[in-house]
Order: sequence, then C-alpha cells, then structure tokens
Amino acid sequence: MPRCSVCGEEFPEWQLIRCGDCGKAYCRKCAEEDPTILVLGVCPDCEEAHEAEEDYWDWG
Repeated sequence: MPRCSVCGEEFPEWQLIRCGDCGKAYCRKCAEEDPTILVLGVCPDCEEAHEAEEDYWDWG
C-alpha cells in the first residue's frame, strides 16, 4: 500500500493526492496543512522549483 510522503502512514491509492509533477503522495490531513498541493496540484517542492524558474526567466 502506498505511503504519504509527509507522515509515512499507509493509505489506499484512492485516498492519496499526488503531485502532478513528481508524483509524491499526500494524505488529506498532510495536504490540508500545506494547501499548495490542493490549490495548485503540485507539491511545495515542485512549486518552489517553478517559482525559481519563473524568476530566472523573468516569466512572472
């Protein structure tokens, strides 16, 4: 059974939220603590990488 990448607990696949970029899995409780995954569909690490890329290329 897959595990939440934050708390490490096992959950059925249908209960996990996955990052659209890297595929990290988040349970609902951990996703609500940092809503980036819920709002943007990407984990905080990938969102940070996107922001850095935007800053570098002056897209923002």
